[in-house]
Parts: sequence; structure tokens; C-alpha cells
Amino acid sequence: MKRIIYIVLGVLLIGAITVILIKNKKSITEKEQVIDRSEIPVTVKVYHVDSVKINTEFRLPATLAAYEEAIISATTSGTIKYLDFDLGTRVTNGQTIGQIDVDQKQLELKSLELTIEKLERDYKRNETLLKGDAISENEVIESKYDLDLKKIEAEKLREQIADATISAPITGVIVEKSKVKGEYLTAGEELGKVVDYQRLKAKIYVPESKVFKLNKGMKVLFTSTVYPTSEFSGTITYISPKADANYNYPVEISMNNDQGKKLKAGMYIQVLLNRDKHVKSMLIPKTALIEGVQTPHVFVVQNSKAVDTKITLGEEYGENVEVISGLKSGDEVVTTGQINLINGSNIKIINE
Repeated sequence: MKRIIYIVLGVLLIGAITVILIKNKKSITEKEQVIDRSEIPVTVKVYHVDSVKINTEFRLPATLAAYEEAIISATTSGTIKYLDFDLGTRVTNGQTIGQIDVDQKQLELKSLELTIEKLERDYKRNETLLKGDAISENEVIESKYDLDLKKIEAEKLREQIADATISAPITGVIVEKSKVKGEYLTAGEELGKVVDYQRLKAKIYVPESKVFKLNKGMKVLFTSTVYPTSEFSGTITYISPKADANYNYPVEISMNNDQGKKLKAGMYIQVLLNRDKHVKSMLIPKTALIEGVQTPHVFVVQNSKAVDTKITLGEEYGENVEVISGLKSGDEVVTTGQINLINGSNIKIINE
């Protein structure tokens, strides 16, 4: 009898456990069931697209440099006889500013000139003797050879004497002097440097999106931190046809250093381009871009739904970016809440 009671109790216990497990499984299944939220509107903020007038002026940093600088050297070797310049001396192109000692070469030249005179007399005499068959033709040829050889030696000496004059290679100011009178100088050795400060230049690096707005010969303005209330003018003299590794194009600007205030090489400047030029364009906040400027696309509001739209970007203006194509005036683009959106999501605008 007791055995039967135990069996009945066991069956009842197993049944109770089974009922509990079934209820728990049903509860877990209900919790794990995916709720369809596709029709629930996502709360967003939007920006109303419109054409606005924007200032296309932009500034780029640069450092002033001398327009031209050159090394002072001699084209012949020798002892320096004199140097007629010091640091700060103004010189003009071609001006004689020094001399290599060529006294010995001048004596050699005089000796050669006397020798040439004698050889010329000997040659003329030999030609006369040849006509009378008093000497052979070979003797005449040898006398002519000796004469020509000495003439060549004399010409080389004259060139060396002329090359001994040290001249300024450009017009400017002496900024370096490395030799003094009495020192020995080899041909081509540097003995100073002259810099042209009457003209200056600066190099700027213009982004590829802006370089096509520039032209050779275009006038530009620039400011200097040394003269913060003054503006100076320059001219674009060169635009590189090739960009650097950062997709910027080197552009060179030159200017005359006669604009009332003395500018100096090494000064930091800001170059102003597209001064006072305004155009109408569409701008949107950068926060509207779903994946940034590399693959630009935005959510446009259409019939209370978010439509993924590709766009083409232009210039960046602070926290805004120019839209060249893909949008039109009157469009509304989502600026917050994109993380919860997919193409076609229902939206609810809460700009107010």
C-alpha cells in the first residue's frame, strides 16, 4: 500500500515540475520574441536647406623670402688682392667688388707678347727664305706652329687675368663674407653671398578645391603680424601643375618691397585670396553627413520618411559644408538621430 502511495506522489511531483517548466519556457519565448518597431517613428531634428550668400575669401600662411640670392665667387684661382665689400654693402649686377692678384700673370703675358713678336718676325723671314729655296717647307711649318702655340698661351693668360675680376652676380645687399684680402682662393670657391631684398616672394600651398580659382598674374593681398593694421599687395607668378603628397598645389607670389613699410625675409604673413567675393550656394551642417565627407550621403525627409540620399560636396566653411549636387532648396535633412535610421524609416521631427 505504501509503495502505491509513493508511486502516486512521484507521478504528481513529475507532473507539477513538467507544468512549471512549460510555463517558464512560454514566458522566456514571449520575452525573446522580436517586436516589430519598423512602424514606430524615430525622433529626429532636421535642417531646412536653402541657398545662402557665402564669402569665398580664404587665407593661407606663408613666410617671406628674398626674391633672389646668389653666391659670390671667382672663376680663377689665386691670392685675393682686395675685396671692396662688407656686410650690408649694396651692390649692383656686374659691379666690380674684388680682384685676384694677377701681377705675375701680367708679367708672363708681357713676356709671351715679346716672344710672339719675335716668332712673327721669324715666320715672315722664313716665308721669304722659302720663296728663294733657302730653307725647307718644314721649317716654315714649324715656325708657324711655334707662333700659333704662343698665341694660344697668351689668350689663355688674358682670360685668366680677366677672370680675376670679382663681380656682383645680382643687385642686392651683401649678407655673408667668408674671405678677406690675402687669402688664397680656388676657382669657384664661395667668398660671400648677395641677396635681393628689393623684391620678395612667398610660397603658399593651395588645396586642389581652390587652386582652380587662381590665375598667373592675379593680384593678391597679404598681412603681416609685424604690421597688423596694414595690407600689402603681391602678384601670383607661378602655379605648380603638380600637387604635393597632401593634394596641395605650390603657388608662388612676388612683391616689390617698396610699399611704405620695410618688409624682411623671414616675416610670417597671411595671404588673402578671393577677397570680397560672394556667391550663392547651399550649405548644410556637417552633422547631417551620415558617414563623413569621404562618402557623403544624408537622410532627406520625404513624406515623413527618411530617404538615404547621396550628395556631392564642395568647400567646407567651419561647421558647414557646401553641397554641389544631390539636394535642392526646400529639402529637409536629418541632423540628429541618424544612428537609429535606415532607408525608409518613419520619422518624427522635433525641431521646436
